[in-house]
Amino acid sequence: MTVQFVGAADKAAAARLAANLLRECLEVCASEERPAHVALTGGGLGIAMLAALSADELPAATWANAHFWWGDERFAPADHPDRNSRQAELALLDHLPVPTAHVHRVAGPESGDLDAATAAYAAELAAHGPPEGFDIVFLGVGPDGHIASLFPGHAALAATGLTVAEPASPKPPAQRVSLTLAALATARVTVFLAAGAEKAEVVRQVAAGGSQLPAALLEEQATGATLWLVDDASAQHLGQPD
Repeated sequence: MTVQFVGAADKAAAARLAANLLRECLEVCASEERPAHVALTGGGLGIAMLAALSADELPAATWANAHFWWGDERFAPADHPDRNSRQAELALLDHLPVPTAHVHRVAGPESGDLDAATAAYAAELAAHGPPEGFDIVFLGVGPDGHIASLFPGHAALAATGLTVAEPASPKPPAQRVSLTLAALATARVTVFLAAGAEKAEVVRQVAAGGSQLPAALLEEQATGATLWLVDDASAQHLGQPD
């Protein structure tokens, strides 16, 4: 397995590169007159990507053609600042002509419990999601190698449906809803976002191969193209042996 890395000088430059990839995906899908299904991520770099894209001018029809999903969500009320969807709305989506029905949010506790929200998101994906996988998925990578809310050693890694509940995340808040490895693996393009010195060891392990970290497992299982956006800090150990 050869992992493809694209380097940037710093987090801001990495965010701009990620925004360019998202813009290209939206434009290609619009030119092909088919919906663009995008899975977004939270985290500093994921939200910086959206903020960078907000400065771009795209035709209203391009935005109207897009469907936005999330790789995972914190199980919190809809307007809670910790929610990935709320952060994305403030950074980008609230300022665009995206149809409300095209913004596919995970339900919060006001609509039921964690299991109900997980099942509802799976049903939403089955009914309105991409039949052959997302056009592009963005995933922040944690210092522990987690992606979405799939953490090392947790049972959620073995889930086989579209979504899975994570009741005991090692990062607060504890309750989360996540797409599964199986759901993520069918994307046409998967972009891993890994910037900062705290991600350097994970980047090195994934590049070396044989890792059982969630990010490495998806890199191996993905049926489409994968790309790692790194900066100078996170790439500092690339090429070093185990």
